[in-house]
Amino acid sequence: MSNELIETIVSENEDVRNRSINFLLQDKKKDELLKLAEELEAFRKSSDNLYNKVRASLFLFVIYRFYLQKNSEIIQCGEIPFEGVKAAFERDFEKALGIYLNNGSHNSAVFSAIADSYYKVSFKYLLDQVKLSISLCKENYHLYNIDDLDDYPFSVPSDLTAPDAETGRYPVGMDASPVRLDPSHSGWSDIFFLGMDFPEGARVLNLSANLRIHGSNDPILPPCECYCRFIEEPVIHLVSIDLKASKKISTLQELFNFGNDYLSLLKAGVVASGIIPPCFENKDIPLKDILRRMLNKSGGIEIITKVNGIPKGSRLAVSTTLLSAIISRLMRFSGQIKNQSGGLQEDERRVVASRAILGEWLGGSGGGWQDSGGLWPGIKVIAGKLAEEGHPEFGISRGCLLPEHNVFTREEISREVEERILDSMVLVHGGISQDVGPVLEMVTGKYLLKYEEEWKARLKGIDLFDKIVDALKAGDMRELGRLTTEDWEESIQKIIPWVNNAFTEDLIQKVKEEFRGDYSGFMMLGGMSGGGMAFIVNPGIREVFKKRIAGIMHGLKELYNSSFPFIIDPVVYDFEINHHGIMACLFKGRDAVVPEIQPDFRGKIDTDRPSGEEMDETEIRSRYGFDERSHEYMKKLLKIGEIGLGKNRLPAATRIQDVGYDDILHFENEKADNEYYDPGIDSIKKREIAVVTFAGGMGSRWSGGGAVVKPINPFMKIDGKYRTFIESHIAKSRKTGELSGFMPPHVFTTSYLTHGAIVKYLESFKYFDYEGEVYLSPSKSIGHRVYPMERDLRFYWEEQLQQKMDDNVQKIQDDL
Repeated sequence: MSNELIETIVSENEDVRNRSINFLLQDKKKDELLKLAEELEAFRKSSDNLYNKVRASLFLFVIYRFYLQKNSEIIQCGEIPFEGVKAAFERDFEKALGIYLNNGSHNSAVFSAIADSYYKVSFKYLLDQVKLSISLCKENYHLYNIDDLDDYPFSVPSDLTAPDAETGRYPVGMDASPVRLDPSHSGWSDIFFLGMDFPEGARVLNLSANLRIHGSNDPILPPCECYCRFIEEPVIHLVSIDLKASKKISTLQELFNFGNDYLSLLKAGVVASGIIPPCFENKDIPLKDILRRMLNKSGGIEIITKVNGIPKGSRLAVSTTLLSAIISRLMRFSGQIKNQSGGLQEDERRVVASRAILGEWLGGSGGGWQDSGGLWPGIKVIAGKLAEEGHPEFGISRGCLLPEHNVFTREEISREVEERILDSMVLVHGGISQDVGPVLEMVTGKYLLKYEEEWKARLKGIDLFDKIVDALKAGDMRELGRLTTEDWEESIQKIIPWVNNAFTEDLIQKVKEEFRGDYSGFMMLGGMSGGGMAFIVNPGIREVFKKRIAGIMHGLKELYNSSFPFIIDPVVYDFEINHHGIMACLFKGRDAVVPEIQPDFRGKIDTDRPSGEEMDETEIRSRYGFDERSHEYMKKLLKIGEIGLGKNRLPAATRIQDVGYDDILHFENEKADNEYYDPGIDSIKKREIAVVTFAGGMGSRWSGGGAVVKPINPFMKIDGKYRTFIESHIAKSRKTGELSGFMPPHVFTTSYLTHGAIVKYLESFKYFDYEGEVYLSPSKSIGHRVYPMERDLRFYWEEQLQQKMDDNVQKIQDDL
């Protein structure tokens, strides 16, 4: 086979299969790249192996995005066929690629569109493979093969639907699960594709832990709880105590609607547990009839979840842990698991774990197989498993969907060593909540493309794993801290630099400076830092450290409060190793009570603003320049149809054409001709020029929905320090001043959303010692939102090109 890219994909030889895409494409000319791409596209379309299709698609993405698009022989402008854009928006990437590739245009614009479609189709293949693996898993097989109520196999034990003779209360079952801590995950090796494609490198050191917030008088307990009981109303009543949300579900359509409330995780748990199997979606079966069949009488069920002291996005796998608790509780309730109290058997744990993977896909929480580690007790190594004949994955993937769990015995980790671990490890939450999904996507892409530095870093993490396990088993906490720090610095960050941030960097540095020899190391827990983290310290100063680390984190939150998406104040945890895994209790009679949403906290939001600073609507309008007369006039025009989306367009006779090459000045080499450069420098010297930076936006798209002021988000690391847009813009002005001999005035235009945060930021960093003048220009013009007219909504829906998402996300969006 002459095509090295195809050889790399299909080879059984490790050295060949692990070749870097950059190594394979280096020094290739345009025609060579096009030929490789043509052959690889033919291979992609003909292959029936989804794993090969994924890797081929990503190889093609790199060819078009980084090699052809930037090739000096390629025209840097051109038109993208609109029909291809429409197809891509409909997620018909095959059609889009056919249009682009058959267009005959070899220009940067078309190559960019081709690359985008290849990237998206690669992850569509990946999702298809995950769905296939889940459905073929023997633990989930029957969930997809119940045709109607006559085939429905589950039945609730009669004693769970009988009221207590004295109190009239129905029995309440409760499952409680510890969360997982992961001192090493070998570079996110447990996420679906990596764990199934590279099982030899998929290993996680996983601890099951009970928690409480430090300083609390509460006992240290498993933090994720799920309660369930029979109710007389024929509905599924979902209640989330920590989210302060509840809903009564009376139809299948509502149950499978994962996007119209905050209870998608609970709905996913109901479906994944099997009591309402996924194959019932879109079936014309009344929910009350399914409940009657399961309960053997008319009625319904109430499901209540409670998470104690841990916020969303904690990096402690709370969503997966809670999902496991829901599934375990409902499987007990429906008779799939025999015992209503106590722990689970090994085969039962594996069924719940496989169902949790299904629930993650349904509810969209993501993650890998180690996140359900709380189902198992104690300290363990979870390792990927090679697929063998008889496994549903055999012949499809190299590894199995589910891993093997090897729990350390008391002989392997003594009680004394465990005490040493607890005395030396301080568990914290930095308060930052971020979507880890993009990180996991980048991890998958870099693994498949085998970029040299990232692949070496992954191998480094794999090498460190055994040493980390040995240090933990020996109770050598100083060595453990050294190794986990090395893993953090030399493996994790080199695979994905984005997992670190200025908050974490400053936190570690301050701890090093203050505690010196008493500090041994750092652990990132989960997918990225800023949330769940741990420090290894001298046991003799543990309590002092807990107090000080809380103060340090609060100080950094004050500094970066508008720069990062903080969801809570930073907290320190007390924790212990859980040696039981998920456990259940059954409460009867007077003890059969369930937690309730506290009315005092219903809908309460922490605004992080002192009460004395609250402004009413009148003051906001006055301070920020609201024009009542102009607002009413615009509202009137909107109502009578003088303005609106339908009229927000150019006349049909308008001629629209691309900007020509000669219509703009070109500075591709970052240097202007002297005819522009010299007069510009002269104008700066004469003080005729000032620099203006627009800094009025919150940047919610930039942060993925987090409350972050974009201009002061320290997102890039330059010379070993995280920098913001404002610092980089001031640095540019300083450079200009050094070249011209005069530091130009720099103006930052702000808004009511950003002004206070930017003032505080610049004062905290002393205006970065800029020698020129810095001005802030707060906007004095705000509007008041109005409800759109029906005609505008119809126009938007009918005329605008709608971006379709993957099947599950699109279903949620359609439900909304």
